[in-house]
Amino acid sequence: MYKQLARVLAVTSAAVLVSTLAGPAQAATRSFTDRAGDVGHGVDLRAARVINGEHVVRVRLTHRDLVRSPRSGAGAVIYFDTDAGDAGPEYALAAGLFEGTDYALLSTNGWNLRRGTERVDCHYRMRLDYVEDLTRTRFAHGCFGDANRLRIEVRTGGTRRDGTHVTDWLGSPRSFAPWVPRG
Repeated sequence: MYKQLARVLAVTSAAVLVSTLAGPAQAATRSFTDRAGDVGHGVDLRAARVINGEHVVRVRLTHRDLVRSPRSGAGAVIYFDTDAGDAGPEYALAAGLFEGTDYALLSTNGWNLRRGTERVDCHYRMRLDYVEDLTRTRFAHGCFGDANRLRIEVRTGGTRRDGTHVTDWLGSPRSFAPWVPRG
């Protein structure tokens, strides 16, 4: 009986030790959906997911049909609000969504990226997955100052075959999704 009790205690102690040492990293996660098919283009935004971890912020966008061709004119801006007391976004990732394009994280004072923006010097990256129709971004928390929470708005756009331009917003234009606290 003592041997069985000793085994149970040993296994329980080992399980507690492993769970405290190798526990999963905590991160606050929120997912948001957008109406499918509201723009007739492959950049049609389907969903956005924000993971606000202790050291890293991740944003994943799901599209209808990303293509590699520059003819698509596909692009996106992910706006970040980190200050509830200041109207509009403080940061924006502006990116092309076709092969060979570039992206940049900017500090901004509002929605207009043509004035008052500066490139942010921090660690971030973006990956495009044309098979899964995903845009994956990752930012070091230092990119957003000392923000303990953030919220996003996403605008995608592209050029149709007839030459007209389409724009798709996550939800309503210039309206942020709910706050995602830092995990």
